[in-house]
Amino acid sequence: MARSSFYSDSSDEDNYDPRHSCMPTTSYKLYDYSSPQLKRSANYYKLLSRRKSLPIWQYKDPIIKLIKNTQVLLFDGETGSGKSTQIPQWCLEINKTIRVVCVQPRRIAAISLAQRVAQEMDVYLGEEVGYAVRFDHYAGPKTALTYVTDGILLRHAMTDNRLSSYDVIILDEVHERRLISDILLGVVKDVLLSRPDVRVIIMSATLNIKQFCEFFDDCPHMHIPGKTYPIDIIYSPKVLPRAMFNNFDKKRFPPYVFDAINVILEICLAQKTEGDILVFVTGRDEIDFICQYIEFTRVDYMDSMLGIEVIPLYADLPYSRQQRIFTPSPKSAFGHLARKCIVSTNIAESAITIEGIGFIVDTGKVKLSSLVENHVKSLLPVDISQSSADQRAGRAGRTQPGKCYRLYSESSFLKLARHTVPEILRIELTSTILNLKTMGIELTRFELIDQPSLESINLALSNLKQLGAINSQGDVTVVGKQMSKFPLEADIARMLIASQKYNCQQDIITLAAVLSGDRPGGVFLIEKDDRVRADQAKASLSHPSGDHLTYINVYNKFRASYDQLEWCRDNYVNYQLMLDASHIRQQITQTMLDLYLMRINSKYSSSVMDNTDNILKAVLSGVPGNIAMCDKAFHYKGLRKQGYTIFNDGIKVTLHPSSTLDAKSSSYSVVCYNTCIQTNPKSYFICVVSNIQGEWLQTSSSGRIELITDVPTSPKIEKLYISRYANFSKKS
Repeated sequence: MARSSFYSDSSDEDNYDPRHSCMPTTSYKLYDYSSPQLKRSANYYKLLSRRKSLPIWQYKDPIIKLIKNTQVLLFDGETGSGKSTQIPQWCLEINKTIRVVCVQPRRIAAISLAQRVAQEMDVYLGEEVGYAVRFDHYAGPKTALTYVTDGILLRHAMTDNRLSSYDVIILDEVHERRLISDILLGVVKDVLLSRPDVRVIIMSATLNIKQFCEFFDDCPHMHIPGKTYPIDIIYSPKVLPRAMFNNFDKKRFPPYVFDAINVILEICLAQKTEGDILVFVTGRDEIDFICQYIEFTRVDYMDSMLGIEVIPLYADLPYSRQQRIFTPSPKSAFGHLARKCIVSTNIAESAITIEGIGFIVDTGKVKLSSLVENHVKSLLPVDISQSSADQRAGRAGRTQPGKCYRLYSESSFLKLARHTVPEILRIELTSTILNLKTMGIELTRFELIDQPSLESINLALSNLKQLGAINSQGDVTVVGKQMSKFPLEADIARMLIASQKYNCQQDIITLAAVLSGDRPGGVFLIEKDDRVRADQAKASLSHPSGDHLTYINVYNKFRASYDQLEWCRDNYVNYQLMLDASHIRQQITQTMLDLYLMRINSKYSSSVMDNTDNILKAVLSGVPGNIAMCDKAFHYKGLRKQGYTIFNDGIKVTLHPSSTLDAKSSSYSVVCYNTCIQTNPKSYFICVVSNIQGEWLQTSSSGRIELITDVPTSPKIEKLYISRYANFSKKS
């Protein structure tokens, strides 16, 4: 039986894949939450009044008519217009039995939108409205509207390429041009060919309308104006130099960081207009420095700055702390205005709406990841695009006239690129191509908004061959199919599979969980005020072989401690990273069990000392091209550093400051590492580094260094795995 159409009130579950626990598993008819006969809470009517004041509300009837009569629609409207919260709800008003998925580029947006919409519908989060993000979902059998991150929907498409679990697919914030979002646009276009009943809605704050309309065969488009107040753009603002900075800080940070601080102080001390402040910088180090400096400066100005609440915002911040941006502004004190001062990366450009912003401080910079060499990522601050600058300015002026201080000239603005370069044209594609190949899609024949270069595709294919994920004909191997089951980067997934061969599954699961937390600085906190004690704690937990086993050791100590929070404080360990790793570890373990890569009663060891070599060999299986040889020492910023040369690329590198290996020592003749980053035009750092034995390596026929596979897999276990995995693959 075919799935019910968009207009039908009947439902059928034949095409639903129950393996996706974040998706509904039973038929459910959503009650008519818009019915006036339904008893509602006082909060519902309060929120309904706010909903009716949103710019999008006056377009409700024409939008519903378009959705009913059109298969593909494009909506563009500024952040705060209400499109991300209202359009999904209106789809449910059209038909009470359909399932809607709304895709967001960031987890903070997916979770906060689900929470907001659940409140507006007066239902419990996780019931009619839910969310699903990596390693976390809050949805159930009744869920009719699910907010998900783009990666979640792509993984769903890997086992259900028709996305048959959903009747309406909403792709939001596509203007960000994230890699996975662009891939999903191509996947959804393929879905349209086989599912005339499905509705696809594309939404964005700012959009290259012509390009997207053409991609979807000249589909209808509707612009939703925002309700904004005038915004005064001030270029290269001239403000009093109220702040003083030492030479050490001036060497650590670029001038725009200090300019931003002076503008913040100018607003706090001289501006008499109400409104919170939103500051855009490039990364966590800059955010922490600005927040700490403003907090320190409050002591000097006392009453004038008493009501200033400084709030950091970046992707790696725990969700509970990210939610502080949505709290009401502090109350005025002693006759002085009180404000929130939010210091953020580009995460606040779109996708989330922060009420009450009156002032924007735009440094004009962003830190974008791009691939400069094979396995080398550039994290240099670069100029933003004009569209990003417009987005930043538009965060003000929602509830009152606003001001945007651009820390660059108008002529510099006019020289900026109109749009940001899409991720698919600048980042590494190995994991993405593996996922597409698993779906039976060849990227060279897959229709996309922008096609990646043949060079980047070939580089990814070469990496996959080296990992054993594809064969010489380009077909996905058994190992590649296994790797695709993990929602992880290809190198980490390959380590997990190799852990069976080297009998170190539990340790590599721990390592994979910690690495997936992806926190700058690794497991240890960067402590500036008590550097000696922090370094002593770091040394006491470090493993002599380097970072990989140190990460495992730290997690094991954390897991065994009675008061885990106190233990992290005493040892300057990132508590949130450990919590995330604990949760991620459970998910990875289940996948390992599903793939028969470990037994249920597999031994969990609290010590890695007896299994060091096997753990590092499993690591090497995931990063076979990431080998560096000891080279000449050099001096960097007055300090002696031991140099290394990446074997396969010849790039001169040094250890990242977060590494537990001694940066001055020349005793590590060969090391392996997880990533290599470029932090300025002349500096390359290798991150998560371990000392390895040269005799483990050999030169391949192509001249590349690779691991000698000298530890055989047990024939009995291998035979058992092959037979079981064959059955699993048939079910998949």
